[in-house]
Amino acid sequence: MSLRHLVPFIISALALIVVFTLTDLEALRGLAFRVRWDQLPGIALLTLAIVCAFGLRWRTLVREALPIPRSVLVCALGIAGNQLLPLRGGDALRVVLSTRGPGAPSLHAGVSAIALEKVFDLVAVASFALISASALVGARDGATRFNIFAAAGAVMIMAVIILLLARSGLLATATRSLSRVLRMRPRLYRHLFRPLHHLRQLTSLGRVAVLLLQTAFIWMVLYVLAYLAVAKFVGIELTVTDTMVLLCAGALGVAIPAAPSGLGTFHAAIISAFLILGRPVSEGLVLAMAIHGVFFVALCVIGAVALVLATHRLGPVRPPPESA
Repeated sequence: MSLRHLVPFIISALALIVVFTLTDLEALRGLAFRVRWDQLPGIALLTLAIVCAFGLRWRTLVREALPIPRSVLVCALGIAGNQLLPLRGGDALRVVLSTRGPGAPSLHAGVSAIALEKVFDLVAVASFALISASALVGARDGATRFNIFAAAGAVMIMAVIILLLARSGLLATATRSLSRVLRMRPRLYRHLFRPLHHLRQLTSLGRVAVLLLQTAFIWMVLYVLAYLAVAKFVGIELTVTDTMVLLCAGALGVAIPAAPSGLGTFHAAIISAFLILGRPVSEGLVLAMAIHGVFFVALCVIGAVALVLATHRLGPVRPPPESA
């Protein structure tokens, strides 16, 4: 195994050491007797709804080039892949699978779609940070509140700048000028320029508005409900504001290069959020393990079903056009 593949696992191992150093494993004793198994069907339905919502948003990102069932199928495989592959390899899998079949988007269109998706997810995480800072942290620590507001504001400003540059064509113009200065080969230039061309088409005002609504529904509604349901599943009471703090921390935790499904980094992030909330760290460990375990199993099961369906429904990968 190369160092590039080994580093994520080292990061996960270090995060797990921190987690088990900070927490008392006694909190896990008797957990099976507190679990409310009647919550599982609701959690499973919420997980399926999250996958379907990602599929609908992905269809918007590829400019309706995929029918809804195919888009949901591709997203189910990609999200399950993120649970099993390091460095969120499921996202790359989703781009490749989206190019299969007649009328499918090109590989370049998929690359631009996944890039724009990350911009909107960053905006969602920044929104959670602003809400949590306003409702919780600011009441106790003005300096921390200012830092969170500054970081979240910087993310949102950066997102707006990226969208404006993409829509105006300045990103494509800058790439064209850079290619001339560096004397890029036509093939390399094509692979850099075409995603930017698709990105410009994606960032129309109407489509951005739809994507904002879809992203808000995924994060502000479905994920909040899912976290509340998993907390109830293990007998932990959370408020909606608590959940937003946890979602912000969890999203940042899985964004760190680590072992598949954010093992270790996700748990450390949730425990850190419990420290910010002033709640017992042992509760954080229980909830982190429950969220990680439930989502891992549910998403892998959905992905397995999607894999069976995809074997019969997805066509060959469509190569990008060769013309400049």
